[in-house]
Amino acid sequence: MDLAFRMASRAIGTTLANPAVGCIIVKNNNIIARGWTQPTGKPHAEIHAINQVRDKSLLRGAEMYCTLEPCSHFGKTNPCVDSIIRSEISKVYIGDIDKNPKVKGKGLEALKKSKINVQILFNKEIKELNNIFFQSKIKKKPLIICKIASTLDSKIATISSESKWITNSLSRSHGHYLRFKSDAMLVGKNTVLLDDPDLHCRLDGLQSFSPNIFLLDSNLEIPVIKKVFKSKKRQIYIFYKNTINIKKLKKFSKTKVILLPITYKNNSLDINEVVSKMAELGAQRVLVEGGAELITQIINKKLVDILYWFRASKLIGKDGLNAVSNLSVTKMSSIKELKLINIMQIQSDTLEVYERK
Repeated sequence: MDLAFRMASRAIGTTLANPAVGCIIVKNNNIIARGWTQPTGKPHAEIHAINQVRDKSLLRGAEMYCTLEPCSHFGKTNPCVDSIIRSEISKVYIGDIDKNPKVKGKGLEALKKSKINVQILFNKEIKELNNIFFQSKIKKKPLIICKIASTLDSKIATISSESKWITNSLSRSHGHYLRFKSDAMLVGKNTVLLDDPDLHCRLDGLQSFSPNIFLLDSNLEIPVIKKVFKSKKRQIYIFYKNTINIKKLKKFSKTKVILLPITYKNNSLDINEVVSKMAELGAQRVLVEGGAELITQIINKKLVDILYWFRASKLIGKDGLNAVSNLSVTKMSSIKELKLINIMQIQSDTLEVYERK
């Protein structure tokens, strides 16, 4: 089951609205196939593994280890349990019950009715991975990962908004790996207006796994000529305030951008509504890269699950732009606190990893 988890880990960030699942098939104590959820969820891990076995007679009497209960309903693919039953696999070990109401034990029942021996082997790492899918699917709360790249004194840019490059190339590569392992990115308007990033994953061989982009632009001020809109292989969404003049929507009429109206209050878009809408659209792991106002909102609303803070061995001083803006903390009882879970040196930079406390 540990090996099945490793297979599931390969799929993280590439499965869209599907869970990242791993599968191992064993016959006579020998591994005969390995599978994991393929990009966009087609095929599922179980089918991917079964397809690896050319001689299907080898499947008869084999054992399957799967990190999540096989699906039993029709969606973009046929039910996985049907293929498992047809293959005459004799025993299935499952790492977790699928809490999705469409499944939730029905896959187990179907296997048992076909005289397949089913055993549940709970695993902490598998449970944590599956809970990301369950939270997004059922509670409409994707995993929120924040990334900050700053100087030693927590500045993300000079007073003139110059920020290229604060951290070193290895730190930036690590940041691109975070993009690869996320299925969506959330970015504020000013980051696009000031930096004009394309927001791609630039790691060799992984460019096609660049995540979908969600932009916050209350008044639809971002010009459509910006680099982020030139991507053809991923979807771009823009959240805007629901009271905006409809004429402002016209400039996007010839683009593939999807516009999403959001409640506007206290001079900003409702960030809780934004997060919920991303989950409804299938986002499970959302990487928040900037800017400071957006990061601050996420922290204030206690939405951050993991924070990656890259610090360069450089100083800008009080005139620099802060990585985090006003948190309205006036007394120690209202201070924001995270749990430090890892720290590492990346040449001259330091990476601190925090999680929700």
